[in-house]
Amino acid sequence: ADSISNKMVFSVVPETLYPLLRVALDDHVSAVRACAVSSFGPFLKHDWVGLFLSDSDSSKEQCSIDWTPLEQILSMCTVHDEKYAHVRSSSCKVIGDICTACIGGGLREEGNDTHETLSFSHGFLLSLTCKISEVMIYVLTDENASVRSMVRI
Repeated sequence: ADSISNKMVFSVVPETLYPLLRVALDDHVSAVRACAVSSFGPFLKHDWVGLFLSDSDSSKEQCSIDWTPLEQILSMCTVHDEKYAHVRSSSCKVIGDICTACIGGGLREEGNDTHETLSFSHGFLLSLTCKISEVMIYVLTDENASVRSMVRI
C-alpha cells in the first residue's frame, strides 16, 4: 500500500499540474507566462524526478530522460525566444531553483520503516549542468540588467 501511495504522490505534478503549466508557458500574454514559469520554482526534487524521468518500458524498468520541461524554461531565458524581460528574468530564477532542487542534497522520503534518498546519476547531472550553462552564458549578454542578475548556476 505504501508504494502505491508514494507513486501517487510522485505522479501528481507530472500528471496534473505540469500539463496545465505547459499550456500557460505558451500563452500569448506575458504576465501569464511569467506566472507559469515562476510556478516551477517551488518544485521539489521528487517533482523533477517525475518530470525528467519517464518510463520507457515498465516491464524492463528502464527510464528515459525527457528534457522538454527544462528546455522549454531555458528557451524562455533568452531574448531570442522571449521578448519580455520580466519573463526572461523569472525563467532564469527558476533555472536556479531547478539547480537547487536537483543538484542540492538528497531528499529523504519516509515510509513506514524505510528511508529512501532520491538522487540523479552523475551522467544526468552532467548533462543537466551542461544544458543550463550553455544558455546561462548566453543570458549573461542580455541587455537587461534584471535578466542578467537572475543568472544563478
